[in-house]
Amino acid sequence: MTGTTEATTTSAPLWDAPFAHRPVDATVTVPGSKSLTNRYLVLAALADVGLSGYRTVRPGPRTTAWMTQAVDTLPGLCPEAARAVEAFVSVLVLLKPRREQAPLGETMASCSFRELPFTAFLTGLGLHHLPPGFMFTEPSVYSLQESLYHEALHLWLNEIQRTDDHFAPARGDGPHGRDVKIFVCWQGTWWSAARCLHTLFGYVHLLRLRTAALERAEGAQAVLLEEAVRSARACSSELQHSLLDRPALLSAAGRDLVEWIGASLPGRRSAARR
Repeated sequence: MTGTTEATTTSAPLWDAPFAHRPVDATVTVPGSKSLTNRYLVLAALADVGLSGYRTVRPGPRTTAWMTQAVDTLPGLCPEAARAVEAFVSVLVLLKPRREQAPLGETMASCSFRELPFTAFLTGLGLHHLPPGFMFTEPSVYSLQESLYHEALHLWLNEIQRTDDHFAPARGDGPHGRDVKIFVCWQGTWWSAARCLHTLFGYVHLLRLRTAALERAEGAQAVLLEEAVRSARACSSELQHSLLDRPALLSAAGRDLVEWIGASLPGRRSAARR
């Protein structure tokens, strides 16, 4: 390029910033970011994730106390769970079903989405529910810990999959490996291979948290957790076999991940096959 261009500048009046002539002692109420929360919900709705039947709510004193206790005691219960929650859950959005759109009440305990990294959504059911179908009759700090860890695991795998594709590409007119349907016996329905992998990744890690909680539990909680541990182990085993029995679905990275997951099942050797 030849020639020169002469830049011109205009001077704007300077803003006189306020200055305190003595130490400041004041209380400031910082408003919650309603616009940020609404953007999350709008993005989630645009991603067709089915949150239009929920609204955001502010946590009450009891919920705040439960959440504080859950986060503060998680490192002592399971350090790896605490690290995952700290690393992958930066924003927690509390939801409540809209009466007109959810007449049966809460049917979801927690969720997270690839489109919203580091963001987890939680409902009141997250204080009671343990997947796949166990319920505490009273609000449980442990149930909240598991809900947070569960979503941290999904968000973690989402981040891994931004660089590593665990499924084989589509061949001809066939579907991409992640979209192939697999029948899940304990659910009695068909899941995509991608959902099977996410669930398997979650259960194998939740098993460690449940096992640690079971060692400290007593009474009815111990009975429920013992059954939940057995259930998670059985579900993990089925999902692992379902994926490895269809090697054409997985990429090399996917097979390595599923085999590593199988080898990580507490109290079991991997049944993985190449």
